[in-house]
Amino acid sequence: MQTLQTYCVSHEKPWVPAKLYTREIGIGDYYPKRGTHISSIDPYWHGMRDCAYGAAGNYSILQAIKQERERPGLTGIFSHRKVVVRRQIGTVAPHYPVYREISPAQAATLSPEDAAPNEGQDFLVGMPVSFQQGVLRQYVEFHRAVDMYAYLSMAADSGVLTSDDVQAFAFESVFIPGGCELGIYPTDWLFESLSKLELLARMFLTRYSGRIKSYDAYQVRAVGFLAERLGSFLLLKELMRRYPNEFPVAAIGYLCVVVPEGTNYDAAVTE
Repeated sequence: MQTLQTYCVSHEKPWVPAKLYTREIGIGDYYPKRGTHISSIDPYWHGMRDCAYGAAGNYSILQAIKQERERPGLTGIFSHRKVVVRRQIGTVAPHYPVYREISPAQAATLSPEDAAPNEGQDFLVGMPVSFQQGVLRQYVEFHRAVDMYAYLSMAADSGVLTSDDVQAFAFESVFIPGGCELGIYPTDWLFESLSKLELLARMFLTRYSGRIKSYDAYQVRAVGFLAERLGSFLLLKELMRRYPNEFPVAAIGYLCVVVPEGTNYDAAVTE
């Protein structure tokens, strides 16, 4: 059985129960007692938190993995209120049906086994959804088209994506929420994939941070939204490589978000 190290990236005390993860990475003003702060492992992303938000913490996981005495076989990433679990719990979020909303009381019933891959699996990721208009067009519909086209151009120029990859991405209609930054993954694959996203994020923000900082409190998280789409593409590509004959249903879990009783998830709230 492979070893599993799980990180919870959070800007406040996590709503996800502490028993579900092994280490916290605090961002912003949150300095966890059980874990570390982003400033101590990745000063660059600590400084970019004002326009990268939660993505800054995700990219710092690269440095955290490097600092591990022994690299675990599997690595998990959660946020302060989001976790992928393998049993159905909660109810579908009315405004964002890719998530299942769970109350703090329901979250407390989850065990570490619930947030670990099924037996024989190296992945535990959110359930795929299909965008009839395609992933690229869906992004353009809800976010800034200029950012997506600049991001893809950088991905091609830097060699992160081949010309065939760019074409495939343009026509992809399947999306895995969270991409490769919310769930459980093989550590070596995750490190390689996060390294690509981190490189693109640095390039993108170096060139366009002035524009991004002028966006509203929701759209300012552009680099995270972009990385989620590309991360989903990289994840799908890897799953299809490993399982060419049949999609690995056992690798799919339920993407849960913890919300206070009587409320619903609002993606516009700062992550």
